[in-house]
Amino acid sequence: MDSELTIFYYIDLFRKWKKTFLIVIITASLLSMAVSLVRPVKYVSTVTLLLTGDSASGSSSVARLLGIPDVTGSSKEIIVAILKSRRMASDIRKEFDLKKSKKRWFVIKTPSMAWWRINTYPMIAGLAVSVEGADPEITQKVADFCIQNLDKINMELHITPAKPMVTVLDPAGYGDPEERHTLRKMLIAAIFSFIVLGLFIVVSDYLKRLKKT
Repeated sequence: MDSELTIFYYIDLFRKWKKTFLIVIITASLLSMAVSLVRPVKYVSTVTLLLTGDSASGSSSVARLLGIPDVTGSSKEIIVAILKSRRMASDIRKEFDLKKSKKRWFVIKTPSMAWWRINTYPMIAGLAVSVEGADPEITQKVADFCIQNLDKINMELHITPAKPMVTVLDPAGYGDPEERHTLRKMLIAAIFSFIVLGLFIVVSDYLKRLKKT
């Protein structure tokens, strides 16, 4: 076998680039740390719900009227659809006088431009609703308002006769700051930069040897 293709050849090749490796890895890690620390803190507030009445059994008056057979869990899908609807987002903005704005990490947002995002997670006999946002108070208020607005929308659309539509098991608390995971991001950046530079070295060396042949 040609000695140029042995593992020792590539070890020597990487040794020649060790200073470059060190500089690139340190730079990538520091940039990752800087971005992680500069980005605004994300806050999360979660409320846990229990499905009640017809909701718990998966029965829907809309489905009955349309002649569509109901399936277990359809009530959760209905609630999730309401929570993530444009109607819910519009009601939230009106309630808290929040301007519609895109989530951009590099923009310093005032309370009137605070962003939020609603996530839902299924659980046995219920649903967990998690609200992410740039302001801990806003996340708590939005989470509480979502649940109140569910009943309002339910009454207007006559989705289910269950009153209330859901029962709160664990109320929303003041938004907790989300972990930045700075060290993990630095490690990922270091590994990624090492792989990319390693591939660049191997490919460029291969192309050089190809030209010589």
